[in-house]
Amino acid sequence: MDQGETQAIVADFTPRPYQVPAFSALMSGIANRIITVWHRRAGKDMCAFNCLWIKAAQYKGNYGYFFPYATQGRQAIWYGITNEQKSFREYIPKQLIEHTHDTEMRITLTNGSTIQFIGTDNIDSKMGSNYAGVVMSEYPLQNPEAWRLIEPILKVNKGWAWFPYTPRGKENHGYTLYKAAERLAARGQPWFHQLLTVADTGLIEDSELDDIREQGTPEEFIQQEYYCNFGVSNFGAYFAEQIQVLEERGHYNSQVKWNPNLPVHTSWDLGIGDMTTIWFWQEGRYGNWHAIDYYENHSHGIEHYLHYLQGKQYYYGTHLVPHDADSREKQTGKTTTDYAFETCGVVLTVVPKTLVQTQIDATHRFLPLVHANSETCQDGLSALKNYERTWDSNAKVFRPKPNHNWASHGTDSFKTFVMGVGLIASSRDDKLPTTSDGDFDPRDY
Repeated sequence: MDQGETQAIVADFTPRPYQVPAFSALMSGIANRIITVWHRRAGKDMCAFNCLWIKAAQYKGNYGYFFPYATQGRQAIWYGITNEQKSFREYIPKQLIEHTHDTEMRITLTNGSTIQFIGTDNIDSKMGSNYAGVVMSEYPLQNPEAWRLIEPILKVNKGWAWFPYTPRGKENHGYTLYKAAERLAARGQPWFHQLLTVADTGLIEDSELDDIREQGTPEEFIQQEYYCNFGVSNFGAYFAEQIQVLEERGHYNSQVKWNPNLPVHTSWDLGIGDMTTIWFWQEGRYGNWHAIDYYENHSHGIEHYLHYLQGKQYYYGTHLVPHDADSREKQTGKTTTDYAFETCGVVLTVVPKTLVQTQIDATHRFLPLVHANSETCQDGLSALKNYERTWDSNAKVFRPKPNHNWASHGTDSFKTFVMGVGLIASSRDDKLPTTSDGDFDPRDY
């Protein structure tokens, strides 16, 4: 990493007493991974942002501040005002700023460092930058693929990362990261982790929390946001509790294997400039279905995914795709289904459009029939667990629609199968090979 010239810095920021350990761990170089699970209003972004610009002024490099959505970065920090009635950007001394770019939410410092605010909803946006340091704000709500892309860059550059967030249950990559930080720090690795509730900081009185309850805020939300309780299921998740029960019953394990005697069916969610996801299915006994594989990728045309399928050893049955696969491109007049057949000879079966709530209700009923490979379908199962309602913090109610985030894509392709399973051409019994005595059933595995 090109460190450039160290600049004299006078920062108009003093970390609060409980923030000092994390701030000092990064600034002193004791740790290069900072995990701060702090309660709501504890100043997570304020502390992380000031650390970021100071490091950027000290060492020349590219620095990224990531949010689940770019609009959050614009509202929270780019145009955000602190409790001190001061904008976040005002904390950077004017003499250190070369120029700013409003559209790209980018600040260039006089030493050549850049600071940019980016949403991981578009995970290709600036992911290839040669980062020296990043902040992953509200990490449990971010697409985990973003960190997978950024981490190797930081390792090469000996860079750092700060993760400020509140919990979203144990079925989430935020919990996985925190537990990993505990283990790595215990082994002497340069990881810092800290969990602070309102009882630890004293910022919010019990009476204020009682007022919040009186206003109709659910207790699960309070436990999650103010007491940083990982034990509370992801607030508003549609399927998390049901999947947890099914896990306990052994529905998801590494023994759910591909059976080469049976066709493999697929179900898709098609992303245009976004994530495309595919589940791979085989029929089990007694109306059950086995999810044997899962694939997701982004920023590729349909041919990439068709070639991926052809690279597998599977022989295929029905490929179920959502209704938008029949939409025609303006330039060519062709649909995705046309292109798949003309270029690769693959027939895509379009599942008719239905109401989202109908899909969700049907998925609840279908989930007990599913057995999934816990290893090859890990990312897909994680998406299902984190598919959640949209919470209206002003009205204190859930909106009647899902929150569109990283978990939507894997869940939507699962729902494609649920709504399209009746379209699968092969019957359950009359097309399966049998021995002369009729005892053989290829689903017995």
